[in-house]
Amino acid sequence: MEWLIAKAFAALLAPLDALGKPMHGMSLGAAHRVAERVDQRTQAVRSQNQLGLSLTVFLSVLTLAFAAIALRQVRQLREPCSVHRTVIRKSCCSTSAMSRASGTGFPSGAPPEASTGLSSARCRWAA
Repeated sequence: MEWLIAKAFAALLAPLDALGKPMHGMSLGAAHRVAERVDQRTQAVRSQNQLGLSLTVFLSVLTLAFAAIALRQVRQLREPCSVHRTVIRKSCCSTSAMSRASGTGFPSGAPPEASTGLSSARCRWAA
């Protein structure tokens, strides 16, 4: 019985050997297609990474520009312009001269910032 099985295998071996080259070609072609798809995906990921990095840099530049503009605005609010300094200086000087002359404190009972519309915190720059 063993010789029968060996004879059957020998008969099937020839057609299996004939399929060896076409199977090898088919598996090689499939491996090439898979490699091409992997390369395409790698290229897509690389492109997305470059886009994300460039958008991050752009957003960082915009953030720095916004911070610079906000800092400039804050500095402008802290330092009144020369027109405001002149108004404050005149207001503070006239108020102190009038209060010394009248001895009552503020003229008409109102502090100088009420007449100029400027806060008392800005009077420190007038001196």
